[in-house]
Amino acid sequence: MGLYGNAIKNYKIVMKNVDKIQEPLYLNALNKIGLALIHLKNYENSLSYFEQVYEINPNYPNIEQNLKISKSLIETNGRILSTDSTIFLPGWIKSNASWWMNGQSTDQLLFDAFEYIQNKGLIGNYEFSNYSQPYIPNWLVDNITWWIDEKITDEEFLRTVDYLMKQGIIII
Repeated sequence: MGLYGNAIKNYKIVMKNVDKIQEPLYLNALNKIGLALIHLKNYENSLSYFEQVYEINPNYPNIEQNLKISKSLIETNGRILSTDSTIFLPGWIKSNASWWMNGQSTDQLLFDAFEYIQNKGLIGNYEFSNYSQPYIPNWLVDNITWWIDEKITDEEFLRTVDYLMKQGIIII
């Protein structure tokens, strides 16, 4: 059924029992539909659900953040990089990068991490050629070292990777 299907199912249950349901459950259902729509890359519709939640209860947990993310995704056509947001990457990505940097893994482990952040919309998806071979330059070690040592933020690292991919320097 998927995330969106489950959210709609819960919403229908809430709506059938609206006279018995407390406000937080209704808001929770609306919020989950909005989150599911983001997952499905239907950003405009997600915004309308978050706006409904905000209108009923502006203090609902994370609703301001959800509104901001949804608006940002609409403005950037699905890319969440922006100068006023803080992005945190899962720790396993930094571990993969560290292992690659230290020669403890193959390039594929780093490709997997880059594909993950690409699939999450944190970096662009650039097509170069069906004949392009996956490639990561060895000098990327400096950037990874700065990132691991927290001399640059996750967002700065993502911008670097995004730029290098856009220029065709990194190919996954």
